[in-house]
Amino acid sequence: MTCIATPASLSLSRGSTLVQDVDEEIFLLYTRKLQVSSSGSGSAAPDEQAGDRGGLGFHSSTQEILPVSLTIRDPFAAQSSSNERFGSKGARGKGKKGRKKDEVVVQVDVHQALDALRNRKGDTGSVVWRLSLNLAQYLLQQHHFPSPTCPALLPDLSTSTILELGSGTGFLGVALRSIWQGSSSSPVRGRWIFSDQLVNLPLVMRNLRGNGVLPAASDSARTASRKRPSPSGGDAATVEVLELDWLAEAAAWDANPHSLHAPSSAPLSSSPSSRRPSALETPPDLILAVDCIYNPSLSAPLAKTILRHAGPDTVVVVASELRDEEPLEEFLRAWKELGSEEEGWRIARVGWDDEAEKVQEAAKLASSQFVVWVGWQEQLERDKA
Repeated sequence: MTCIATPASLSLSRGSTLVQDVDEEIFLLYTRKLQVSSSGSGSAAPDEQAGDRGGLGFHSSTQEILPVSLTIRDPFAAQSSSNERFGSKGARGKGKKGRKKDEVVVQVDVHQALDALRNRKGDTGSVVWRLSLNLAQYLLQQHHFPSPTCPALLPDLSTSTILELGSGTGFLGVALRSIWQGSSSSPVRGRWIFSDQLVNLPLVMRNLRGNGVLPAASDSARTASRKRPSPSGGDAATVEVLELDWLAEAAAWDANPHSLHAPSSAPLSSSPSSRRPSALETPPDLILAVDCIYNPSLSAPLAKTILRHAGPDTVVVVASELRDEEPLEEFLRAWKELGSEEEGWRIARVGWDDEAEKVQEAAKLASSQFVVWVGWQEQLERDKA
């Protein structure tokens, strides 16, 4: 199988495939889903966190405060214990102090806005979605118990600036805080930018405060930032919450269809229509959009928002549950056509052919009900000239 060349900040495992044709990609995804469902061979991966399994994919529609506990286990712990048992006296003498923890438990109390889910038309950001749970477990597994043979999908996650689109409750960033916030002794720490429509930001803030990501005294979504890291990276990790409306971003893209961080883009001050609604001083290392594709009318605006905020070195991860075909097709087509080869964009579907990765929580993401796409820009020869 041909190896896909990727930037250093992205590692694709065997089974990953470049998306060459949108129609073919969508056909393959839904054909596989139908085949697995018809055969009854496990269309849905086991999910210990499943609540009432909302038909659209939300975790629970009955709990205003949803306690989530993610237990991340070391898949190599059994082998290590066996080696210790039959090893030298020195190895046995280490005891508990010398033994690495074989599990990590991440607990998040998520406030959900069930009234908004029921009464606000088109609302999908007020509850936790099961795909966010699965992705969080997978990334936590790779961070805390990395495989010696399978490189992490996002090897630089702990030091990256991450822009999350459609943060909803803010669950994903909160669940992954042990990765990007690190510890007080970490020399370099990451930065997470939670973004959503203005109406959803109070819920994000409530969960950040309730789980200790932001101090309870933070005043507002627009000013809720910790101190920016110094150039040496020695200061506290930055947490930001900002309004990012995809329709406004799409209108700005239509007025000036270039990345805000590309040399070819017009100056931000050239006109009000080309000025970005929510300013980011530097391009993010990673853009995340998890289960954001549900409404066909928002599919192209989401793609334009991604392309507008991605820099030359930004990696994009888009994960979605396979529901209706139309929204996914509209999104993928817009992303691929607007970020065409002229712009240097490549898009791939992540695969998990390595059994070792399936042990590391990849089996849930590899099930036929989900898709994970990644995108990045190649350095074109003419850009180097």
